Amino acid sequence: MKLNANDKFWAPVDNPRYLLVIPAGRQEPQNRNQFLAANLQMLQRLQAEAGEEEIQEANQVLRQLETEVLDWMPDKLLNDPRTLELLTSLPLEYGSPLYEWKAGVEEALKQPRMLETEAREEAETLTLVGRISQMIED
Repeated sequence: MKLNANDKFWAPVDNPRYLLVIPAGRQEPQNRNQFLAANLQMLQRLQAEAGEEEIQEANQVLRQLETEVLDWMPDKLLNDPRTLELLTSLPLEYGSPLYEWKAGVEEALKQPRMLETEAREEAETLTLVGRISQMIED
């Protein structure tokens, strides 16, 4: 991920699946809704940085979602601007990997924070494919 000098980093210790890169002036998440909103902004930023090849690779990862979720997604997946918001907001089937990731947000918010330097290193290697994989794979 291309980082700005004023970006802030938030992640629980030893759990980069919940890493957030927060633009300057924005508050760190205090609850699940704030976390999901910040995650959506980060996904949108990653998508804006991604080339066509990475977007197609991310679409392949998204095609691994459960049929019940894919039925609600636009056919063009990341080539449709609604996809990332739907990925964040759709109610999910209990037990699915994405459901478990979303359910884990509350616990992640309670954990001690990762050191800023470690979180920055994680953020520097973050890609759109990587983040989506963190969200939807076990």
